[in-house]
Amino acid sequence: MTSIKIFSGKNKDIPEKYLEQYFALRQQDEEEWYGVLPPSLDFYRNFWNVPREKGSDRIKTIAVNKNNLAIGFGYILWNTLYDNLDRSWFRIYVSPKERRKGIGSQILKEMLKKLPNEIKIVGAEAQKDSPGEYFLKKFKKEQSYAEDVITADLEEVNLKDVEKEAQKQKELALSKGYQIIRVDDRDFKSYFDEEEFVKIIEQIWNDMPKEDLTEENMNLTVERHQAIYDRNKKTGQEYITFVVVHEATKQPVGLTSFAINKYQPAIAWQDDTGIIHEHRGNGLGLAVKYQSLLTLLKETKVKYWITGSAHSNKYMYRINKILGHELWQNVPVYEFERKTIDELLS
Repeated sequence: MTSIKIFSGKNKDIPEKYLEQYFALRQQDEEEWYGVLPPSLDFYRNFWNVPREKGSDRIKTIAVNKNNLAIGFGYILWNTLYDNLDRSWFRIYVSPKERRKGIGSQILKEMLKKLPNEIKIVGAEAQKDSPGEYFLKKFKKEQSYAEDVITADLEEVNLKDVEKEAQKQKELALSKGYQIIRVDDRDFKSYFDEEEFVKIIEQIWNDMPKEDLTEENMNLTVERHQAIYDRNKKTGQEYITFVVVHEATKQPVGLTSFAINKYQPAIAWQDDTGIIHEHRGNGLGLAVKYQSLLTLLKETKVKYWITGSAHSNKYMYRINKILGHELWQNVPVYEFERKTIDELLS
């Protein structure tokens, strides 16, 4: 293995003199992953000081060679409250010229040393057939889940066609007894009972396909939901959501939401999309996503609209295909027994 220095822990444990190199590595990782213009370095500088939300913790790690050059980083996340208290998720990146030298294994080993003993499962994802997946397959051959990441180039979309179809879909939903309303900045409490609305989001999140993942359902409280999105806003995210309301009961029954980061204005990242079971089969998922597409075209400078869903979710894939998305990459997700990784790294 290559001789390196590893610094791991909280922000205070990473020497300040390496931070700009760390930010550059984070940016490089994102560009390599998505193949589009990543956020500016100011995003990573700001992100460094944004704390985790209550109920979540994180270890950060940086690897430095003998010339004091940062050549890799890692982080590992886990919950301390609510649910899934026995598992964590990690990400490791090593500069291309430094790969196949055991650096990723050294970073992972160091992070696992600092992980609480209660954590028994660790998970990670990587692009299919990438160096990252090659690394993960050293610990386990079978994936637990596959995410299809798809994108739409909005410069190739005809605004007039979208205006026409978005209005048509909105009127069709209304004819079936559903209204679509826009909510900016996830200010749901101005429109709905907040506790009831968060339970709808919880239902949508927990209903998403898990394939062979073993994670528990999410326990989403109002406090937790607010903390997640308050943190995201601090990183520069701004949200627009379209909510489906059942006219007869005046209750929300589904939504779609996207975010644009001020440090990466050319990209829209899809967030939640879901309709609760009792109201499916009415074309509501397509209707709300058409409102998102129209908004992106008329009100933003976004070039790429990026979304993802389980490889097994053919219904959502069909909707996204109608909206002009094309498959970009497949992302396998792996779950590992911590003790197995510890043994293989020892």
